[in-house]
Amino acid sequence: MGNRFWQFYERVYDMILLRLSPYQVMLEKAFLLLEPRKGLTYLDAGCGTGNFLRLLSASTDDDHLYGVDFSPAMLNRAKEKLGQNKTNVTLREADLNKELPFANHLFDGIVCLNVIYAISEAEHLVNEFRRILKPGGRLVLSTPLKEPKITPIISEHLDTLKKNHPKTWHFVFAGQVLEVLFPMFVFILINIFIKRKKDFTFYSQEEIKELLTSAGFKTETLMLTYGEQNWLICATIDNKGAAE
Repeated sequence: MGNRFWQFYERVYDMILLRLSPYQVMLEKAFLLLEPRKGLTYLDAGCGTGNFLRLLSASTDDDHLYGVDFSPAMLNRAKEKLGQNKTNVTLREADLNKELPFANHLFDGIVCLNVIYAISEAEHLVNEFRRILKPGGRLVLSTPLKEPKITPIISEHLDTLKKNHPKTWHFVFAGQVLEVLFPMFVFILINIFIKRKKDFTFYSQEEIKELLTSAGFKTETLMLTYGEQNWLICATIDNKGAAE
């Protein structure tokens, strides 16, 4: 999938996702699984427009944070979002299908959210994660399950609105829809296209665990999130697994 597609996607990406409570919940759960600590080094692989990096950088200025993505449009948006004063954040253009531009055992934690399904060399990427992750480090990975649906994500969003605005949720939701009516239509069409694209890989629970196990990772946590349409996994290096 070329840069033009992702540049087009970038235009509607944040307008929709940052308003969706299931997306926010997924970011927060990923943050908790990562268990970031001050003074350590973290990578957001496929950082997109920098939403998780912004959450991570808000927790401390003492971490060394890196974000990589192959889309210049996404990286430019991430740079704007993080601000010029975030000197502890480094953004780099990189193709995740190729060798990552980092030394062995550099990172204390790696996050890769909703990216691996679009990677043609997923096995190579997970092996690269193992190479650049420190012993004892954490890999937090999110990817759509097989046959993902949009309706459960919207339903979870509505449940949150009903909880937070029990008497006015109808009006709140109507206002949100009016704000992003055209981008939402485009976003849904893009996600239907992604779901049907044969170049993308959607994993069963067994398949995503096997992908990690074959690279020498041990799955510590595996749960459903994002309207129960995504796997969210925390894995560590299995010292009894694949050889260095």
